[in-house]
Amino acid sequence: MKSVDIIIGPTNRNQVQIASSYCKSHKIPLLLPITNWIDSDFNPYVFNLNPSEVMKAGVFLTYYKNHHKDKKLVIIRDNGYYDRTFGNALINTCKQQQTSVKIVPYSTKIDWSSIIDGNSIVIHTTQDKIKLNYTVTSLQAHHKNVILVGSDKLLEFNDIDYNQWEKLNILFLSEHKSQVPNMQSNQMKVAYRLDYRDDPSWFSYMGYDHVLFACEVLDAFGTYFPLFIEGKEITYANMDFSMNRTESNFQNKYLGIFRLVDGRLMVENIK
Repeated sequence: MKSVDIIIGPTNRNQVQIASSYCKSHKIPLLLPITNWIDSDFNPYVFNLNPSEVMKAGVFLTYYKNHHKDKKLVIIRDNGYYDRTFGNALINTCKQQQTSVKIVPYSTKIDWSSIIDGNSIVIHTTQDKIKLNYTVTSLQAHHKNVILVGSDKLLEFNDIDYNQWEKLNILFLSEHKSQVPNMQSNQMKVAYRLDYRDDPSWFSYMGYDHVLFACEVLDAFGTYFPLFIEGKEITYANMDFSMNRTESNFQNKYLGIFRLVDGRLMVENIK
């Protein structure tokens, strides 16, 4: 192991704890593709490539403050998985940044007239089709004053009236920027089809981006790359990397935001 330049993985939490301790002692960078592991002690050799919910919440609030700070922020909570993960992280980040937010429990009988006071951004932290449809339908009367925000998982629904979505200026939050084709994702897709006669999955994109990132930073900075990677933004086929130092390790602060326009997804500028 003395000649190892970098370790990618593992994904099991117990294995991560062992590997991170070893890498810290031997000054070997450890890139974690999935596990967002956080220890109490700072380890400058651990890099979480998969953005945590806290990192994604931070990016969204940056977007909100840069483009919509004049609008009221409303979060509709349904206690589902996305709500308990991203929803919780967003609310906690709002508190830390002292950003005003109105929290509303999901219901089929929400009185929007008492909530929508002027222009508002409504984040619906659900991945349930029926709940989303209730919210979309009930918000139509306020469409001139609303931007609806949700998970990109909503794009997997069938039999959806996208015209109603577009009337609410809907935005989707995503880790997968190749949903809006770009040069790098197109090149990756072509190469993947030639080798496997199929389209790449999100895990294939992730592996491609992570390995390419590891190789390029090693080639550019050698084994000293942890000293130079902080604060830089590097873009790949399906994800960007912006490694931010936290109290425990380095975290990738990344989130894609897409707007639905004329049936097509358009990338929103965050800065």
